[in-house]
Amino acid sequence: MKLLVTSCAIAVTAILAPTAIAASTSTPVKVCVAYDVGGVDDQSFNAAVAAGVKDVIKKYSIKVETTLTTGTESNRTERLHQLLGRGCSPIIAVGPGYAAALSKVAAENPLTAFAIVDNASVPYLNVSSIVFADNQIAYVAGSAAALITTKHKVGLITSVADAPIFESAFAAGAKASDKGVVTITRKGSQLGKSAQELIDAGADVLFSSLEGSEAEIFAAVLKANRAGKMVSLITMEPDQFLTIRATNKKYIAASIVKRVDKAVLNLVSTFMSNESFNDVLDAKSGIYGYRFGIADKAIEISLFDPKLVALTKKVDLAAQVAANLPSLNR
Repeated sequence: MKLLVTSCAIAVTAILAPTAIAASTSTPVKVCVAYDVGGVDDQSFNAAVAAGVKDVIKKYSIKVETTLTTGTESNRTERLHQLLGRGCSPIIAVGPGYAAALSKVAAENPLTAFAIVDNASVPYLNVSSIVFADNQIAYVAGSAAALITTKHKVGLITSVADAPIFESAFAAGAKASDKGVVTITRKGSQLGKSAQELIDAGADVLFSSLEGSEAEIFAAVLKANRAGKMVSLITMEPDQFLTIRATNKKYIAASIVKRVDKAVLNLVSTFMSNESFNDVLDAKSGIYGYRFGIADKAIEISLFDPKLVALTKKVDLAAQVAANLPSLNR
């Protein structure tokens, strides 16, 4: 079951208009998508991109060709070449797994436009990186966690690589909601162990920045609640996926959603309008594209905990602050 629930879903306040993104190209527009492993119903980025593709087809009445990789770098390269052979431009590659293959193919085909979702590491002007403002997500998550904690301790699970972005923003959001709150961080890939350590340290609201299944973290949350501790989880979509029983849904306090579908529609709309503009994401590395955020209505939060729903205005205020945070490279 995809965790996103439409009831009690609220879009965080938008501050600015979105900026169009595209790569300069002389090739006619023919939208194609190279999906990652897992199929279009993977409950993750493939599914989110597929939702955007449906919007593209509905708006422009065009055919969108797709392909699906088996996961190896050679197969990813083969799939991209397959789409090139069909005259595709732009070609949207889903997920960081395509970065290495795309780097080679894009360099060899400078007049073809490419985009890559959830990655900003391919340094070519004809590649648009579609990424999201992770520090904005972390700030809102920290704020929401601090609004409902009863122990004034909230926990973050992140990686060593992502910690510089998530840790400070999560703490800042938490402190803005509760000056006396203590934020505890665990770094690494042992999700269940990290979650248990945070719970043992007294954290009663957890948030993870790591991609993939949240099953181990949620198992620790369930165990704590069955032992009489009141612990809840804030999730992030479509990075994370989780299958839960209806009776356990009450332990999910909120879910922060990256509207990948809107980002895909924005990208294609730019090409259809014959615009050619990329923001500079990392000038030193030569990374171009667009970092979507709250201001673009591309980051939303669904509130499930009744206490958070009652504090919707405070969550919206936190979102307004988060929308104005300076961009950080991931």
